[in-house]
Amino acid sequence: MDTKQTTPLHTTTEYRVLTPLTEWMSTFIRARQAEGLSTHTLAYYRQDLKNFSEWCDSQFVRQVEEITADHLRMFLLRLKETGHNPGGVHGHFRAVRAFLNWYEIECEPEDWRNPVKRIKPPKVSDEPLEAVPLADVEKLYRATSGRFAARDRAIILTLTDSGLRAAELPGLNVEDIDSFTGEIRVRCGKGRKSRTTFCGKRARRCLRSWLKARGAQPGALFVTDEESRLSYGGLRQVIERLASRAGIERPSIHAFRRTFAISFLRNGGDLLTLSRLLGHSGLSLLARYAKQNTDDLARSHGEHSPIDGLGE
Repeated sequence: MDTKQTTPLHTTTEYRVLTPLTEWMSTFIRARQAEGLSTHTLAYYRQDLKNFSEWCDSQFVRQVEEITADHLRMFLLRLKETGHNPGGVHGHFRAVRAFLNWYEIECEPEDWRNPVKRIKPPKVSDEPLEAVPLADVEKLYRATSGRFAARDRAIILTLTDSGLRAAELPGLNVEDIDSFTGEIRVRCGKGRKSRTTFCGKRARRCLRSWLKARGAQPGALFVTDEESRLSYGGLRQVIERLASRAGIERPSIHAFRRTFAISFLRNGGDLLTLSRLLGHSGLSLLARYAKQNTDDLARSHGEHSPIDGLGE
């Protein structure tokens, strides 16, 4: 009698069905990490997929192949109901779509249709992106005090005057900036692309004051009281603390980038240069930065009215 054991043909399928959703998400993150995605992008995937897996768990959905198109629609609706803006909802959709598309290719599951292919992506608002009013920037600057006043002033002005992304500023090292010329070298921006941007005279003075207080040793440009690199979460706490002192609503960190873009264009800058300073590969996304608000339209109309130009 042949006692040789063989592996059942259905073992792979059985493993796929029984493996928890969260484990497949962890495998997806490792796969993306192996592809060389940036730390910021990986963090975005982790957070948005964590939100999705927790929602699935509340619906008793524990395996990938239990997810339906209707589950995805309900999840997107839930995000809207809990206060996520259109951009945040769309970001969650992109993360879930990337995961499910990867799972389909990775596992090649039989008799399974990818549910994300049956729903349309949520629309993103075409309204002008919110920026931090320059008056509020000044209030935040004036609210700095204490041991880290020099650091916090440098943070506020560098964010506003350089167009850095929220995750790029904490990643800067001392050797990435020239506090006399204002040159800032972003070595690993979005998509792992490097670029150069700048900051003006006032921001440069603040950077020099902070470097004097910090010391000349190499390493992270902005540090905590334990002399470790200021994290994205730490940066958000700085902004929140200053906003509370200034008596204004806390702006998002990314809103400072929008302030830079809008101010740059209002001061006569051109879109091509702006796209290079911001690190955009094209001009399409800049349309939302450049979209004029009512005050911009009124001012432009007043300057170029065809009838007023005729005189009385």
